[in-house]
Amino acid sequence: MKLPPMPKERWQDTPELVQAFRAGDPEAFQKLYNAYARGVYRFCLRLLGDATAAEDAFQDTWLRAYEHRHELRSDGFRVWLFRIAYRVCLNCRRQRRECQEFDEELAPGSLDVNTDPYLREHIRRALERLPERLRAVVLLRIYEECSYEEIAAILGIEVGAARVRMHRARLLLRRWLAAIVQDYNGF
Repeated sequence: MKLPPMPKERWQDTPELVQAFRAGDPEAFQKLYNAYARGVYRFCLRLLGDATAAEDAFQDTWLRAYEHRHELRSDGFRVWLFRIAYRVCLNCRRQRRECQEFDEELAPGSLDVNTDPYLREHIRRALERLPERLRAVVLLRIYEECSYEEIAAILGIEVGAARVRMHRARLLLRRWLAAIVQDYNGF
């Protein structure tokens, strides 16, 4: 799947641009797509763990965003778009139970971790082990750099619940990865 290059400004959802998008302006849609396509695809891929399912979810997210652009409210475009992506991914998981079993091979470069392949693989596996509700928070917070307020809005939970889920995810990841890091450092 070919995605547009990263824009110079990471989040480009000015009120004027969003208003033009809501009015159906194709140029506004293209600018927003260019700004958010990579992040949405990464989120879908990491949540679903399967490149084919992620591509389907990615395309469905943008289709739904365009079809329901008139429903965009004051949450901001980013939150609204990632909320759609999250719900599309949940639907994919419900409809295709086989998506619950993650592929052993994720797309190259799907984790932006500057570690060697051994550690990167163990981090990927640990993320996959997290329950979906915790994994979604980690992916949004760490990889998409969302605030807790944005995470809460995307997932439809309270801000406090987003913080609690992140804390629980960190505890689990720390427990699961402690032995790996200790073994790795012992060589």
